[in-house]
Amino acid sequence: MRPTAATRGPLIAASLAVLLFVGYFQFPGHVYLQSDTQIYAPILEHLQDPSLFRKDLIVEYPHVSLTLYDECALAVRKLTGLDLEHALAIPQLVTRFLGLLGFYLMASAAGLAPPFALFVTACLALGATIFGPSVLAFEYEPVPRGFAIPLVYLAVGLAAHKRWLGAGLAASAGFLFHPPSTYPFWGAYAILLLWPGEKKARSRALIPLACALAVLYAASGGGGSQSLFRRVEPLEESLQRMRASYVWVSNWAPAWMPHYAILCAALGLALSRIRSHITPELRLFAAAMPLIGIASVPVSYLMLERAGLSLMPQFQPTRALLFVAVMTAFAAAAAGCWAVTGRRHIEAVAWFAIAYAIPARVKFSAPPTWKMAAVVAGLAMAAAIPKRAALAATALAAFFVIPLGVGFQNSSSLEHEDLRALSKWARDRTPADSVFLFPDAGRELYPGIFRARALRAVYVDWKAGGQVNFFRTMGDEWWKRWQATMTRPVDFSLYGPLGIDYVVVRSKHPLAGKTAAFENAAYRVYRVDAGTAQ
Repeated sequence: MRPTAATRGPLIAASLAVLLFVGYFQFPGHVYLQSDTQIYAPILEHLQDPSLFRKDLIVEYPHVSLTLYDECALAVRKLTGLDLEHALAIPQLVTRFLGLLGFYLMASAAGLAPPFALFVTACLALGATIFGPSVLAFEYEPVPRGFAIPLVYLAVGLAAHKRWLGAGLAASAGFLFHPPSTYPFWGAYAILLLWPGEKKARSRALIPLACALAVLYAASGGGGSQSLFRRVEPLEESLQRMRASYVWVSNWAPAWMPHYAILCAALGLALSRIRSHITPELRLFAAAMPLIGIASVPVSYLMLERAGLSLMPQFQPTRALLFVAVMTAFAAAAAGCWAVTGRRHIEAVAWFAIAYAIPARVKFSAPPTWKMAAVVAGLAMAAAIPKRAALAATALAAFFVIPLGVGFQNSSSLEHEDLRALSKWARDRTPADSVFLFPDAGRELYPGIFRARALRAVYVDWKAGGQVNFFRTMGDEWWKRWQATMTRPVDFSLYGPLGIDYVVVRSKHPLAGKTAAFENAAYRVYRVDAGTAQ
Protein backbone atom coordinates (compact mmCIF):
# COMPACT_ATOMS: atom_id res chain seq x y z
CA MET A 1 0.00 0.00 0.00
CA ARG A 2 1.49 3.31 -1.11
CA PRO A 3 1.57 6.17 1.41
CA THR A 4 -1.03 8.88 0.94
CA ALA A 5 -0.30 12.59 0.84
CA ALA A 6 -1.33 12.79 4.51
CA THR A 7 1.11 10.09 5.61
CA ARG A 8 4.00 10.86 3.27
CA GLY A 9 5.26 13.84 5.29
CA PRO A 10 5.56 11.98 8.61
CA LEU A 11 7.17 9.00 6.86
CA ILE A 12 9.76 11.24 5.24
CA ALA A 13 10.44 12.99 8.56
CA ALA A 14 10.83 9.61 10.29
CA SER A 15 13.20 8.42 7.54
CA LEU A 16 15.30 11.55 7.90
CA ALA A 17 15.39 11.00 11.67
CA VAL A 18 16.70 7.46 11.09
CA LEU A 19 19.42 8.80 8.81
CA LEU A 20 20.23 11.47 11.39
CA PHE A 21 20.79 9.05 14.24
CA VAL A 22 22.59 6.36 12.26
CA GLY A 23 24.88 9.07 10.91
CA TYR A 24 25.38 10.63 14.35
CA PHE A 25 26.05 7.44 16.27
CA GLN A 26 27.57 5.22 13.57
CA PHE A 27 29.13 7.00 10.56
CA PRO A 28 30.36 9.66 9.97
CA GLY A 29 29.71 9.92 13.71
CA HIS A 30 30.34 12.60 16.29
CA VAL A 31 33.15 13.41 18.72
CA TYR A 32 33.93 15.91 21.43
CA LEU A 33 37.29 17.35 22.51
CA GLN A 34 39.11 15.63 19.69
CA SER A 35 39.87 18.77 17.69
CA ASP A 36 38.49 22.32 17.64
CA THR A 37 36.14 21.85 20.60
CA GLN A 38 39.33 21.83 22.68
CA ILE A 39 39.48 25.53 21.76
CA TYR A 40 35.80 26.42 21.96
CA ALA A 41 35.00 24.60 25.22
CA PRO A 42 37.31 26.73 27.45
CA ILE A 43 36.06 29.92 25.79
CA LEU A 44 32.43 28.96 26.45
CA GLU A 45 33.17 27.81 30.00
CA HIS A 46 34.88 31.13 30.71
CA LEU A 47 31.90 33.06 29.34
CA GLN A 48 29.66 31.01 31.63
CA ASP A 49 31.96 31.45 34.66
CA PRO A 50 34.60 34.20 34.31
CA SER A 51 36.57 32.79 37.25
CA LEU A 52 37.63 29.83 35.05
CA PHE A 53 40.65 29.93 32.74
CA ARG A 54 41.59 33.47 33.66
CA LYS A 55 45.24 32.65 33.01
CA ASP A 56 44.78 30.56 29.88
CA LEU A 57 46.10 31.81 26.54
CA ILE A 58 43.05 30.51 24.67
CA VAL A 59 40.64 32.62 26.70
CA GLU A 60 42.83 35.70 26.29
CA TYR A 61 42.26 35.47 22.53
CA PRO A 62 38.70 34.26 21.87
CA HIS A 63 37.42 34.29 18.30
CA VAL A 64 33.66 34.01 18.79
CA SER A 65 32.81 37.72 18.85
CA LEU A 66 31.69 37.69 15.19
CA THR A 67 29.25 34.79 15.63
CA LEU A 68 26.23 33.88 17.75
CA TYR A 69 27.70 30.44 18.45
CA ASP A 70 28.58 31.36 22.03
CA GLU A 71 25.21 32.98 22.73
CA CYS A 72 23.42 29.90 21.34
CA ALA A 73 25.52 27.47 23.38
CA LEU A 74 25.05 29.38 26.61
CA ALA A 75 21.30 29.80 26.00
CA VAL A 76 20.79 26.07 25.41
CA ARG A 77 22.86 25.30 28.50
CA LYS A 78 20.81 27.69 30.61
CA LEU A 79 17.47 26.39 29.33
CA THR A 80 18.31 22.69 29.68
CA GLY A 81 20.69 22.65 32.66
CA LEU A 82 22.97 20.31 30.71
CA ASP A 83 26.74 20.38 30.81
CA LEU A 84 28.49 21.98 27.85
CA GLU A 85 29.11 18.77 25.90
CA HIS A 86 25.47 17.70 25.90
CA ALA A 87 24.14 21.23 25.48
CA LEU A 88 26.17 21.58 22.27
CA ALA A 89 24.83 18.25 21.01
CA ILE A 90 21.31 19.71 20.76
CA PRO A 91 22.03 22.36 18.08
CA GLN A 92 24.36 19.88 16.40
CA LEU A 93 21.53 17.35 16.02
CA VAL A 94 18.99 20.00 15.00
CA THR A 95 21.19 21.52 12.31
CA ARG A 96 22.23 18.09 10.99
CA PHE A 97 18.55 17.17 10.62
CA LEU A 98 17.90 20.42 8.77
CA GLY A 99 20.85 19.66 6.51
CA LEU A 100 19.35 16.26 5.67
CA LEU A 101 16.04 17.97 4.95
CA GLY A 102 17.91 20.28 2.60
CA PHE A 103 19.39 17.29 0.76
CA TYR A 104 15.94 15.72 0.46
CA LEU A 105 14.54 18.95 -0.98
CA MET A 106 17.43 19.06 -3.46
CA ALA A 107 16.73 15.47 -4.53
CA SER A 108 13.03 16.16 -4.96
CA ALA A 109 13.93 19.23 -7.01
CA ALA A 110 15.82 16.81 -9.26
CA GLY A 111 12.46 15.18 -10.03
CA LEU A 112 13.02 12.05 -7.94
CA ALA A 113 10.19 10.21 -6.22
CA PRO A 114 10.41 10.08 -2.39
CA PRO A 115 12.14 6.64 -2.17
CA PHE A 116 14.87 7.75 -4.55
CA ALA A 117 15.10 11.19 -2.94
CA LEU A 118 15.66 9.51 0.43
CA PHE A 119 18.35 7.31 -1.13
CA VAL A 120 20.18 10.39 -2.43
CA THR A 121 19.85 11.95 1.03
CA ALA A 122 21.33 8.79 2.58
CA CYS A 123 24.32 8.97 0.22
CA LEU A 124 24.98 12.57 1.21
CA ALA A 125 24.44 11.80 4.91
CA LEU A 126 27.62 9.71 4.73
CA GLY A 127 29.55 12.97 4.63
CA ALA A 128 32.78 13.78 2.87
CA THR A 129 36.33 14.65 3.83
CA ILE A 130 37.64 17.64 1.91
CA PHE A 131 41.35 17.06 1.43
CA GLY A 132 43.67 20.04 1.44
CA PRO A 133 41.55 22.69 3.18
CA SER A 134 40.71 20.17 5.95
CA VAL A 135 36.95 20.53 6.24
CA LEU A 136 34.05 18.08 6.43
CA ALA A 137 30.62 17.89 4.83
CA PHE A 138 29.24 17.07 8.29
CA GLU A 139 31.52 18.15 11.11
CA TYR A 140 32.01 15.50 13.77
CA GLU A 141 32.29 18.13 16.48
CA PRO A 142 29.72 20.75 17.55
CA VAL A 143 31.66 23.73 16.24
CA PRO A 144 30.32 26.88 14.51
CA ARG A 145 31.06 25.61 11.01
CA GLY A 146 29.30 22.35 11.87
CA PHE A 147 26.10 24.30 12.62
CA ALA A 148 26.37 26.64 9.62
CA ILE A 149 27.08 24.22 6.77
CA PRO A 150 23.91 22.10 7.20
CA LEU A 151 21.87 25.29 7.21
CA VAL A 152 23.44 26.13 3.84
CA TYR A 153 22.29 22.73 2.53
CA LEU A 154 18.79 23.59 3.72
CA ALA A 155 18.98 26.99 2.05
CA VAL A 156 19.93 25.38 -1.28
CA GLY A 157 17.07 22.90 -0.99
CA LEU A 158 14.56 25.66 -0.27
CA ALA A 159 15.88 27.85 -3.08
CA ALA A 160 15.58 24.89 -5.44
CA HIS A 161 11.83 25.01 -4.75
CA LYS A 162 11.68 28.83 -5.03
CA ARG A 163 11.08 29.28 -1.33
CA TRP A 164 13.12 32.44 -1.34
CA LEU A 165 12.37 33.79 2.12
CA GLY A 166 12.92 30.38 3.72
CA ALA A 167 16.23 30.03 1.87
CA GLY A 168 17.28 33.46 3.09
CA LEU A 169 16.33 32.61 6.67
CA ALA A 170 18.30 29.33 6.59
CA ALA A 171 21.41 30.86 5.01
CA SER A 172 21.26 33.87 7.34
CA ALA A 173 21.01 31.59 10.37
CA GLY A 174 24.11 29.83 9.08
CA PHE A 175 25.75 33.23 8.65
CA LEU A 176 25.10 34.00 12.31
CA PHE A 177 26.93 30.82 13.32
CA HIS A 178 29.87 31.04 10.89
CA PRO A 179 29.85 33.74 8.19
CA PRO A 180 32.64 32.28 5.96
CA SER A 181 30.73 29.00 5.53
CA THR A 182 27.86 30.74 3.77
CA TYR A 183 29.65 32.86 1.18
CA PRO A 184 29.38 30.25 -1.65
CA PHE A 185 25.60 30.24 -1.21
CA TRP A 186 25.34 34.02 -1.24
CA GLY A 187 27.71 34.20 -4.20
CA ALA A 188 25.47 31.86 -6.17
CA TYR A 189 22.40 33.73 -4.97
CA ALA A 190 23.84 36.98 -6.26
CA ILE A 191 23.97 35.38 -9.71
CA LEU A 192 20.37 34.27 -9.29
CA LEU A 193 19.32 37.84 -8.51
CA LEU A 194 20.61 38.90 -11.94
CA TRP A 195 18.37 36.42 -13.76
CA PRO A 196 15.32 37.91 -15.45
CA GLY A 197 11.96 37.36 -13.78
CA GLU A 198 10.96 37.03 -10.12
CA LYS A 199 13.61 39.54 -9.03
CA LYS A 200 11.31 41.07 -6.43
CA ALA A 201 10.44 37.65 -4.97
CA ARG A 202 14.08 36.54 -4.92
CA SER A 203 15.15 39.73 -3.19
CA ARG A 204 13.14 38.70 -0.13
CA ALA A 205 16.01 36.42 0.84
CA LEU A 206 18.14 39.50 1.46
CA ILE A 207 15.90 40.72 4.27
CA PRO A 208 17.06 38.04 6.76
CA LEU A 209 20.66 38.60 5.65
CA ALA A 210 20.41 42.30 6.43
CA CYS A 211 18.97 41.46 9.84
CA ALA A 212 21.77 38.95 10.45
CA LEU A 213 24.40 41.56 9.61
CA ALA A 214 22.80 43.99 12.03
CA VAL A 215 22.65 41.36 14.78
CA LEU A 216 26.31 40.43 14.37
CA TYR A 217 27.34 44.07 14.35
CA ALA A 218 25.43 44.64 17.58
CA ALA A 219 26.84 41.50 19.20
CA SER A 220 30.48 42.00 18.20
CA GLY A 221 31.45 44.42 20.95
CA GLY A 222 33.42 41.96 23.13
CA GLY A 223 35.94 39.23 22.88
CA GLY A 224 39.27 40.05 21.31
CA SER A 225 40.21 42.08 18.26
CA GLN A 226 40.97 40.31 15.01
CA SER A 227 42.92 42.47 12.59
CA LEU A 228 41.66 41.60 9.11
CA PHE A 229 43.46 43.98 6.75
CA ARG A 230 47.19 43.94 7.38
CA ARG A 231 50.17 42.04 6.00
CA VAL A 232 51.18 38.68 7.39
CA GLU A 233 54.61 38.96 9.02
CA PRO A 234 57.44 36.42 8.41
CA LEU A 235 57.26 34.75 11.84
CA GLU A 236 53.49 34.67 11.59
CA GLU A 237 53.72 32.95 8.21
CA SER A 238 56.13 30.32 9.49
CA LEU A 239 53.89 29.56 12.45
CA GLN A 240 50.81 29.33 10.25
CA ARG A 241 52.55 27.01 7.81
CA MET A 242 53.47 24.82 10.76
CA ARG A 243 50.19 24.93 12.72
CA ALA A 244 47.54 25.88 10.12
CA SER A 245 49.09 24.66 6.89
CA TYR A 246 45.70 24.14 5.23
CA VAL A 247 45.26 27.91 4.78
CA TRP A 248 48.36 28.06 2.56
CA VAL A 249 47.36 26.79 -0.87
CA SER A 250 50.91 25.98 -1.96
CA ASN A 251 51.14 23.39 0.83
CA TRP A 252 48.46 21.13 -0.66
CA ALA A 253 47.19 22.33 -4.05
CA PRO A 254 49.74 20.47 -6.22
CA ALA A 255 48.72 17.17 -4.62
CA TRP A 256 44.96 17.66 -4.48
CA MET A 257 43.80 19.98 -7.29
CA PRO A 258 43.82 17.13 -9.88
CA HIS A 259 41.39 15.33 -7.54
CA TYR A 260 39.03 18.32 -7.54
CA ALA A 261 39.39 18.78 -11.30
CA ILE A 262 38.18 15.21 -11.84
CA LEU A 263 35.30 15.79 -9.42
CA CYS A 264 34.29 18.89 -11.38
CA ALA A 265 34.34 16.90 -14.62
CA ALA A 266 32.14 14.22 -13.03
CA LEU A 267 29.80 16.93 -11.71
CA GLY A 268 29.45 18.48 -15.15
CA LEU A 269 28.63 15.12 -16.73
CA ALA A 270 26.11 14.24 -14.03
CA LEU A 271 24.36 17.61 -14.25
CA SER A 272 24.11 17.29 -18.03
CA ARG A 273 22.62 13.82 -17.59
CA ILE A 274 19.84 15.02 -15.27
CA ARG A 275 19.42 18.40 -16.92
CA SER A 276 15.86 17.72 -18.08
CA HIS A 277 14.77 16.68 -14.56
CA ILE A 278 16.41 19.27 -12.34
CA THR A 279 14.96 22.71 -11.65
CA PRO A 280 16.86 25.67 -13.15
CA GLU A 281 17.43 27.11 -9.67
CA LEU A 282 19.03 23.94 -8.36
CA ARG A 283 21.10 23.61 -11.50
CA LEU A 284 22.49 27.08 -10.84
CA PHE A 285 23.45 26.34 -7.23
CA ALA A 286 24.85 22.89 -8.09
CA ALA A 287 27.15 24.47 -10.68
CA ALA A 288 27.93 27.88 -9.20
CA MET A 289 28.85 26.87 -5.64
CA PRO A 290 31.53 24.34 -6.76
CA LEU A 291 32.88 26.89 -9.25
CA ILE A 292 33.18 29.40 -6.41
CA GLY A 293 35.08 26.72 -4.49
CA ILE A 294 37.49 26.16 -7.38
CA ALA A 295 37.97 29.90 -7.87
CA SER A 296 38.78 30.29 -4.18
CA VAL A 297 42.08 28.46 -4.65
CA PRO A 298 43.84 30.97 -6.94
CA VAL A 299 42.16 33.87 -5.12
CA SER A 300 43.51 32.62 -1.78
CA TYR A 301 46.95 32.07 -3.30
CA LEU A 302 47.13 35.59 -4.73
CA MET A 303 45.69 37.37 -1.70
CA LEU A 304 47.68 35.46 0.94
CA GLU A 305 50.85 34.12 -0.59
CA ARG A 306 51.42 37.05 -2.94
CA ALA A 307 49.71 40.01 -1.28
CA GLY A 308 50.12 38.69 2.29
CA LEU A 309 46.63 39.77 3.37
CA SER A 310 45.86 38.57 6.91
CA LEU A 311 42.14 38.24 6.11
CA MET A 312 42.74 35.00 4.21
CA PRO A 313 43.91 32.76 7.10
CA GLN A 314 40.86 33.89 9.07
CA PHE A 315 38.28 33.73 6.27
CA GLN A 316 39.72 30.49 4.79
CA PRO A 317 37.93 30.73 1.44
CA THR A 318 39.31 27.46 0.03
CA ARG A 319 37.04 25.53 2.36
CA ALA A 320 34.37 26.25 -0.25
CA LEU A 321 35.88 23.25 -2.07
CA LEU A 322 33.48 21.39 0.21
CA PHE A 323 30.73 22.11 -2.32
CA VAL A 324 32.68 20.46 -5.13
CA ALA A 325 32.52 17.15 -3.29
CA VAL A 326 28.97 17.57 -1.96
CA MET A 327 27.43 18.65 -5.27
CA THR A 328 29.29 15.92 -7.15
CA ALA A 329 27.98 13.27 -4.76
CA PHE A 330 24.47 14.71 -5.08
CA ALA A 331 24.46 14.90 -8.87
CA ALA A 332 26.04 11.44 -9.24
CA ALA A 333 23.54 9.82 -6.86
CA ALA A 334 20.62 11.55 -8.62
CA ALA A 335 21.93 10.49 -12.03
CA GLY A 336 22.27 6.94 -10.75
CA CYS A 337 18.65 6.94 -9.59
CA TRP A 338 17.44 8.18 -12.95
CA ALA A 339 19.55 5.51 -14.64
CA VAL A 340 17.87 2.86 -12.46
CA THR A 341 14.41 4.10 -13.40
CA GLY A 342 15.47 3.97 -17.06
CA ARG A 343 16.86 0.43 -16.60
CA ARG A 344 20.37 1.58 -17.57
CA HIS A 345 22.00 -0.54 -14.91
CA ILE A 346 25.64 -0.30 -15.97
CA GLU A 347 25.36 3.47 -16.08
CA ALA A 348 23.69 3.43 -12.66
CA VAL A 349 26.59 1.44 -11.19
CA ALA A 350 29.07 4.00 -12.53
CA TRP A 351 27.18 6.95 -11.03
CA PHE A 352 26.65 5.24 -7.69
CA ALA A 353 30.35 4.35 -7.57
CA ILE A 354 31.20 8.06 -7.77
CA ALA A 355 28.64 8.90 -5.07
CA TYR A 356 30.04 6.28 -2.68
CA ALA A 357 33.70 6.91 -3.48
CA ILE A 358 33.46 10.42 -2.02
CA PRO A 359 32.55 9.39 1.59
CA ALA A 360 34.95 6.44 1.26
CA ARG A 361 37.80 8.97 0.90
CA VAL A 362 38.89 7.84 -2.54
CA LYS A 363 41.47 10.10 -4.16
CA PHE A 364 40.19 10.38 -7.73
CA SER A 365 43.59 11.29 -9.15
CA ALA A 366 45.20 8.05 -7.90
CA PRO A 367 44.21 4.36 -7.90
CA PRO A 368 42.18 3.35 -4.82
CA THR A 369 43.21 0.53 -2.52
CA TRP A 370 41.62 -2.82 -3.27
CA LYS A 371 39.48 -2.55 -0.13
CA MET A 372 38.18 0.86 -1.16
CA ALA A 373 37.47 -0.39 -4.66
CA ALA A 374 35.66 -3.48 -3.39
CA VAL A 375 33.48 -1.53 -0.95
CA VAL A 376 32.55 1.13 -3.48
CA ALA A 377 31.87 -1.37 -6.26
CA GLY A 378 29.79 -3.60 -3.98
CA LEU A 379 27.62 -0.75 -2.78
CA ALA A 380 27.23 0.65 -6.29
CA MET A 381 26.10 -2.69 -7.74
CA ALA A 382 23.70 -3.30 -4.86
CA ALA A 383 22.14 0.15 -5.28
CA ALA A 384 21.63 -0.49 -9.01
CA ILE A 385 19.36 -3.49 -8.39
CA PRO A 386 15.95 -2.38 -9.73
CA LYS A 387 14.13 -3.04 -6.46
CA ARG A 388 13.26 -0.32 -3.97
CA ALA A 389 13.90 -2.69 -1.09
CA ALA A 390 17.47 -3.19 -2.36
CA LEU A 391 17.87 0.55 -2.63
CA ALA A 392 16.78 1.08 0.98
CA ALA A 393 18.93 -1.79 2.29
CA THR A 394 21.98 -0.45 0.46
CA ALA A 395 21.37 3.06 1.77
CA LEU A 396 21.51 1.86 5.38
CA ALA A 397 24.25 -0.73 4.83
CA ALA A 398 26.65 1.95 3.59
CA PHE A 399 26.81 3.52 7.07
CA PHE A 400 28.33 0.26 8.36
CA VAL A 401 30.16 -1.12 5.33
CA ILE A 402 32.21 1.99 4.54
CA PRO A 403 33.90 2.38 7.97
CA LEU A 404 34.41 -1.38 8.40
CA GLY A 405 35.46 -2.20 4.89
CA VAL A 406 37.74 0.76 4.29
CA GLY A 407 39.21 0.58 7.78
CA PHE A 408 38.59 3.88 9.52
CA GLN A 409 36.23 5.08 12.20
CA ASN A 410 35.72 8.80 12.56
CA SER A 411 34.23 8.65 16.05
CA SER A 412 37.35 7.43 17.83
CA SER A 413 38.02 8.94 21.24
CA LEU A 414 41.30 10.19 22.69
CA GLU A 415 39.95 10.05 26.23
CA HIS A 416 40.69 7.22 28.64
CA GLU A 417 40.11 6.45 32.29
CA ASP A 418 43.47 7.68 33.59
CA LEU A 419 43.01 11.03 31.86
CA ARG A 420 39.51 11.33 33.32
CA ALA A 421 40.85 10.57 36.79
CA LEU A 422 43.59 13.19 36.42
CA SER A 423 41.04 15.76 35.25
CA LYS A 424 38.68 15.00 38.13
CA TRP A 425 41.47 15.30 40.69
CA ALA A 426 42.54 18.68 39.29
CA ARG A 427 38.98 19.96 39.17
CA ASP A 428 38.22 18.82 42.76
CA ARG A 429 41.56 19.38 44.52
CA THR A 430 43.27 22.39 42.96
CA PRO A 431 42.39 26.12 42.97
CA ALA A 432 40.29 27.34 40.05
CA ASP A 433 43.06 29.66 38.80
CA SER A 434 45.77 26.95 38.79
CA VAL A 435 47.96 26.64 35.71
CA PHE A 436 49.22 23.25 34.48
CA LEU A 437 52.07 22.32 32.16
CA PHE A 438 52.55 19.02 30.29
CA PRO A 439 56.24 19.21 29.32
CA ASP A 440 56.50 15.70 27.83
CA ALA A 441 53.21 15.81 25.87
CA GLY A 442 54.86 17.11 22.71
CA ARG A 443 52.30 17.44 19.92
CA GLU A 444 49.74 15.13 21.48
CA LEU A 445 46.25 16.41 22.18
CA TYR A 446 45.49 15.14 25.66
CA PRO A 447 46.46 18.43 27.44
CA GLY A 448 43.55 20.10 25.62
CA ILE A 449 41.16 17.39 26.81
CA PHE A 450 42.45 17.88 30.35
CA ARG A 451 41.90 21.64 30.09
CA ALA A 452 38.24 21.21 29.15
CA ARG A 453 37.45 18.39 31.58
CA ALA A 454 39.39 19.74 34.56
CA LEU A 455 38.34 23.37 33.98
CA ARG A 456 41.94 24.38 34.61
CA ALA A 457 44.33 26.49 32.56
CA VAL A 458 47.16 24.90 30.56
CA TYR A 459 50.21 27.09 30.09
CA VAL A 460 50.88 25.94 26.51
CA ASP A 461 49.92 22.97 24.36
CA TRP A 462 50.08 22.03 20.69
CA LYS A 463 46.38 22.36 19.93
CA ALA A 464 46.20 25.94 21.19
CA GLY A 465 48.75 26.86 18.55
CA GLY A 466 46.10 26.24 15.91
CA GLN A 467 44.80 29.73 16.65
CA VAL A 468 47.84 31.41 15.13
CA ASN A 469 45.84 32.15 11.97
CA PHE A 470 43.46 34.40 13.94
CA PHE A 471 45.70 36.52 16.17
CA ARG A 472 49.31 37.52 15.46
CA THR A 473 50.05 38.44 19.07
CA MET A 474 48.58 35.15 20.24
CA GLY A 475 50.88 33.29 17.84
CA ASP A 476 53.91 35.18 19.12
CA GLU A 477 53.05 34.43 22.74
CA TRP A 478 52.23 30.76 22.03
CA TRP A 479 55.57 30.25 20.27
CA LYS A 480 57.48 31.98 23.08
CA ARG A 481 55.83 29.74 25.66
CA TRP A 482 56.40 26.63 23.57
CA GLN A 483 60.09 27.38 23.09
CA ALA A 484 60.56 28.20 26.78
CA THR A 485 58.90 25.10 28.25
CA MET A 486 58.32 22.36 25.66
CA THR A 487 61.72 22.19 24.01
CA ARG A 488 63.85 22.10 27.19
CA PRO A 489 64.32 19.70 30.11
CA VAL A 490 61.95 20.09 33.05
CA ASP A 491 63.08 23.08 35.14
CA PHE A 492 61.02 24.02 38.20
CA SER A 493 63.08 27.14 38.78
CA LEU A 494 61.82 28.45 35.44
CA TYR A 495 58.18 27.46 35.89
CA GLY A 496 57.44 29.43 39.07
CA PRO A 497 58.16 32.87 37.60
CA LEU A 498 56.08 31.93 34.53
CA GLY A 499 53.02 31.36 36.72
CA ILE A 500 52.93 27.56 36.33
CA ASP A 501 51.56 25.81 39.43
CA TYR A 502 51.58 22.12 38.47
CA VAL A 503 53.65 19.94 36.17
CA VAL A 504 52.10 16.79 34.68
CA VAL A 505 54.32 14.10 33.18
CA ARG A 506 53.70 10.55 32.08
CA SER A 507 54.26 8.01 34.82
CA LYS A 508 57.06 6.46 32.79
CA HIS A 509 58.93 9.80 33.11
CA PRO A 510 58.96 10.38 36.91
CA LEU A 511 60.89 13.37 38.22
CA ALA A 512 63.75 12.39 40.49
CA GLY A 513 63.69 13.89 43.96
CA LYS A 514 60.10 15.12 43.64
CA THR A 515 57.03 13.83 45.45
CA ALA A 516 53.90 13.56 43.35
CA ALA A 517 50.74 15.34 44.48
CA PHE A 518 48.74 12.88 42.37
CA GLU A 519 49.59 9.82 40.35
CA ASN A 520 47.95 6.96 38.51
CA ALA A 521 49.06 4.43 35.90
CA ALA A 522 49.47 7.08 33.19
CA TYR A 523 50.35 10.40 34.86
CA ARG A 524 52.16 12.02 37.75
CA VAL A 525 51.48 15.57 38.97
CA TYR A 526 54.01 17.71 40.85
CA ARG A 527 53.52 21.04 42.57
CA VAL A 528 55.97 23.59 41.29
CA ASP A 529 56.34 25.52 44.54
CA ALA A 530 56.99 22.50 46.75
CA GLY A 531 57.32 19.21 44.93
CA THR A 532 55.68 17.60 47.95
CA ALA A 533 52.28 16.08 48.46
CA GLN A 534 49.37 18.42 48.95
